[in-house]
Amino acid sequence: MRRGGIHRQLLVAGVIPAVVVTIVVSTWLIGLRVADLGAHQRRLGQVVASQLAPAAEYGVFSGNTEVLRRLADAALVEADLRAVTIRDRNGMVLAAAGKAAAPDGDSSPVAAWLASHFVDPGATAVFRAPVVQPTTDLGEFDLPGDDYGIAEIGSVEIEIALLPAFARQLDVILTGISLALAGLLASLFLARRLGDRIGEPVRRLANAMRRAQDGDLGVRVAESSKNELGLLESGLNRMADEIQRTQRTLEDRIERATHDLQQTIAALEISNVELDLARKRALEASHLKSEFLAAMSHEIRTPMSGIIGFTNLLGRTKLDPAQRDHVLTIQKSAETLMRILNDVLDLSRIEAGKLALADAPLNMRECIDDVLSLLAPLAYAKGLDLRRGVSREVPTVLRGDAARIQQVLTNLVGNAIKYTPDGSVTVEVTLHPHSLSGHTAIRVAVIDTGIGIAVPVQRLLFQAFAQASPSTADYPGTGLGLVIANKLVEAMGGEISLESEPGEGSCFGVVLNLRDADGCAADARWRGRRVLVCDEDPLTRDHLAQLVEAQGACVDAVATPPRSVTQDAMVFSTARADPEWQRVVTTACAGRTPVVLANTHDPIEMRAISLPRCGTVPSFYRALDALLGVANGTPPTPTASLGELRLLVVEDNRINRVLLVQQLEALGAAVVDQCATGEEALTRAAVVHYDAALIDLQMPGIDGLETARRLHAVAPGTLVLAVTANVLASRDPAPRASGIVHVLVKPVDEQRLTALLVDARKRCAAARTALDALDPAVRTIFREDFPAQVAAFRRAIAAGDDEAVAIAVHDLAGTAGACQLRALADALEAVRSRAEPDAVARVICETTALQAALVKDRNG
Repeated sequence: MRRGGIHRQLLVAGVIPAVVVTIVVSTWLIGLRVADLGAHQRRLGQVVASQLAPAAEYGVFSGNTEVLRRLADAALVEADLRAVTIRDRNGMVLAAAGKAAAPDGDSSPVAAWLASHFVDPGATAVFRAPVVQPTTDLGEFDLPGDDYGIAEIGSVEIEIALLPAFARQLDVILTGISLALAGLLASLFLARRLGDRIGEPVRRLANAMRRAQDGDLGVRVAESSKNELGLLESGLNRMADEIQRTQRTLEDRIERATHDLQQTIAALEISNVELDLARKRALEASHLKSEFLAAMSHEIRTPMSGIIGFTNLLGRTKLDPAQRDHVLTIQKSAETLMRILNDVLDLSRIEAGKLALADAPLNMRECIDDVLSLLAPLAYAKGLDLRRGVSREVPTVLRGDAARIQQVLTNLVGNAIKYTPDGSVTVEVTLHPHSLSGHTAIRVAVIDTGIGIAVPVQRLLFQAFAQASPSTADYPGTGLGLVIANKLVEAMGGEISLESEPGEGSCFGVVLNLRDADGCAADARWRGRRVLVCDEDPLTRDHLAQLVEAQGACVDAVATPPRSVTQDAMVFSTARADPEWQRVVTTACAGRTPVVLANTHDPIEMRAISLPRCGTVPSFYRALDALLGVANGTPPTPTASLGELRLLVVEDNRINRVLLVQQLEALGAAVVDQCATGEEALTRAAVVHYDAALIDLQMPGIDGLETARRLHAVAPGTLVLAVTANVLASRDPAPRASGIVHVLVKPVDEQRLTALLVDARKRCAAARTALDALDPAVRTIFREDFPAQVAAFRRAIAAGDDEAVAIAVHDLAGTAGACQLRALADALEAVRSRAEPDAVARVICETTALQAALVKDRNG
């Protein structure tokens, strides 16, 4: 401890009281002594003067100066008297005596010396006493003349030297100060000794604590005291002993723990090496699995494409009933096999984390109707009633992946239909109470009256290849549907729940958090119209009423057909359109045509009704548009005619090549040429201009991607579509970089293929119209600059260079704006804002159509 600590505090505590007391007492005593000396001097002068005055009465009265001189000399015996003067009443000196100033023998030399420097040695204090007339009879000594009888006849003056008295006062002051200083020094000495006795042990304790704090646990303090300080010293020593024992114990434990940790680290290093090897093996296995699935998809889909395609072509020919049944059996078997293959591929894609979810506006009511319209034939064939309803609180438009939601619902509703021998299957959509910010939580419940599921089986349902019934003969399937549905729902941030009892049916609940969509203006094409909606089922009735109200019409919803109808249009919906119900409806309509909905897909029964009870929303709207005389503006379904299109099929598999050629010819294509290799296709395209080319991605020699890249250089105006049996390749970004607009998965959907080719033909016609409207000089500049700009755009896309893409888009946008090419400008803006996932494909379609128009314009 520093000496400025407790030692200084003890020193200050001991000295300050002594200093204060000494100063106060010394000041009081010195002041008292000095005052006494001053009073003594004043009393001396007054006493001497008052005693000498009576003795001088006779001498003054008689004028005897000799007597008065002897009195004056006798008075000078006092040491402090300097002079004595006796005067008469007129002030005349009758006698005087004096002596020289002498040093005061009672004071110290220091005091005398100091006094001689502060006081004039000749300074005196004068004391006067009157000499009065004697009161006794003096006989013959009478006062002279007229003065007889005056009381004061003279005076005595005594002069006392001030220097001796002041010297004595200084001597008292110096003595007092000396005594005070001596007392202070004694107090300081005692306080210091006390501070050393108390502070030194404390300092030793503090130093020991500092050393212990610095890690020196061997420090000890000598126990030199028996009081409280001794207790502190012994306590510190015991504490140091305990800490040292604890440290040794901890060191032993740390040493053991370090040894164990080193062994654990060694084991972990071995485990990490094993895990790394296992990870590499797992990655290699996953890669091999992906390659196997891709190969399996290609190898299975390639022959399946031929089977399904040629079966469809065969179904269009004239067949007897037995042959048609055989064809339908082949089609169903092929579709079942494709469904199983798709389930396996979906599960693999989900497990690999390559599932991409779309974020686009969706209408839950249309999603439900689209799913049920696909599955309605299965339900109606078993005599089941399909019911659906969406709560009015559910927003019309939300954002999410409609295709994946429909995939989940298709699986759940399909399972409900499969495991329900009779009764109904109901789909209800309601709001869920727990919604995230900016999202709307909905619950989709699929309820059936089927066989139910036991609790032990429920735990196995969401495992791969598990089924609710062990009898696959009665309920065929792979057992992958619920697994895929569950993983899809989890990927969308939702969950699936199940409530079921054997023989009581089941209820699968799906909770989804869908993003809120921006407000969309409601279509009010039926505003001011009144529509009657009649259905005995309240859920279906409210669902149909919501669909009609969404178009601005007023709805009168009833459970049974009324006697007469006054509304602008009528919708009669029923589970079974028996003759009695038909008679009531005919009577109520009074010759007017209603929209009749019933649970049937039978061609014969369909003649008496308008639509199935569970149909698509567009078909329902078109039926009401026809009754209300409103043009719905819905584009017509592409017809099976491709006009004058010249097409090229590039496929190494002969069966698939012939199939595609026959399908395109059946769809009305003018010319369909075929090639088995990419080299042959490039040779043909250099000579003949083709409107579109269908290229297989996996071919020997030059594959489909390289063929597409070279084809754009040889024939820049040819629209390139890819055909592949590999589902994984259909989601690969590489085809876009090669200039391929769309990737079609085998077996090729004829409607999808027709729509793409018809759209290409329309784009080409619009491009030719836009070029014809250009000024000849502008068209010449456009013909010179546009191909280079398109080539730069495709190179940037292939390289994945965002900066180069932005520059190419800027150049193309300038050309599109200058030439009033609205469709191309919109597609380029979508690429720039990244608002659409297929914006690049739109740009490729528009630029290909313009290049095709340039080719035809050049060829005249």
